[in-house]
Amino acid sequence: MHKTLLAAFFVALATISNAEFIARNNTVLDTDRNLIWYRCTIGMRFEPVKQICNGSPKALTQTQIPAVIEQANKQLGGSWRLPSKNELRSIVCKKCDAPKIDAELFPNFLSDRYWSGQKNWMSRKNYWSMNFYTGWLHGMAFPDQELYVVLVRDIR
Repeated sequence: MHKTLLAAFFVALATISNAEFIARNNTVLDTDRNLIWYRCTIGMRFEPVKQICNGSPKALTQTQIPAVIEQANKQLGGSWRLPSKNELRSIVCKKCDAPKIDAELFPNFLSDRYWSGQKNWMSRKNYWSMNFYTGWLHGMAFPDQELYVVLVRDIR
C-alpha cells in the first residue's frame, strides 16, 4: 500500500509540474520558479515550424562554457547561465521514458548527462550534473569532462 501511495504521489506531482511550463518559440517559461529555459541542447537550434531542435549537440567542459554563455547572451539576449542542480531536477519528468524530460517542451533532448553550474560542496573539485537517462543527479563530474549543456535565465 505504501508503494502505491508513493507512486500515485509522484504521478500527481509530475502532472502538476507540467502545468508550470509554457513553451514559447525557442524558450520554455517556468512560472513556478520564474525561469526561462532555452529549449535545445547547446549546439542545436530550435525550428519553430517543425517544433524540434536540429543540429549537433556539443558536449563541453566547464572551461568552454563561459564562451558559450557569452555567445548565447549576444544571440538570444538576456543573462543566460547554467542551471543549479535543483533547477535541473525541476525539469525531470519521472513518468517519461528516457530521456526523462517532456519531449514537447524540450524536443530532441539527449538521454545523457547535463552540467549544473553548482559545485558539490562535499567534493569541491566536482560539479553536480543531471543524467536525463535515469533522472538522477550526480555530484562527481570533473570540470574537464565533456557533458551537455542546457541554459536558463531568470525572469526580471
